[in-house]
Amino acid sequence: MVTVELTDAEIELCERVAEARMAFGAANGLNHACIMDRIFTEREQHEFGGAAGEVAVAKWLGIGGYQPSVRYVKGAPDVDPDIEVRSTGWMNGQLVVRPRDHGDRRYVLAITSLAKSYGQVRLAGWMWGHEARRDEFLQTYYNQPEHWVPRDALNPMHTMQRELNGTV
Repeated sequence: MVTVELTDAEIELCERVAEARMAFGAANGLNHACIMDRIFTEREQHEFGGAAGEVAVAKWLGIGGYQPSVRYVKGAPDVDPDIEVRSTGWMNGQLVVRPRDHGDRRYVLAITSLAKSYGQVRLAGWMWGHEARRDEFLQTYYNQPEHWVPRDALNPMHTMQRELNGTV
């Protein structure tokens, strides 16, 4: 597991992005990327955590000046070239990949429970979308099938960095 320290400026960026995502969602009738109804404070926490996870992955990869998107752009990954970030506030959280998600993208599990208080995001590991679609990971919550990948099944973060750098 890799720990990424966010600066105060990066935390403020994540707070602004979370607010903007919520405003965009409200204006368009969206309860973004979640199948359950959430109260305002839960949405706020989830949006902040999502932005913090994306910023942490970009920072870990050395992508300077990264700005998380506010609006959903169809087909665009969270972080170029092909990375989707799944954030959770649960220290024992798992990587969730949905059936409609891209199989040809890398999915990173970001643990963001300490991001707002301490600026720490833990990158627990990653997996290709098509690899996550194994029957053993399939679970149904809120009448929606999803693949919940346990952390011990994830690839270590350094292997993704090697793949991206072409040094596998």
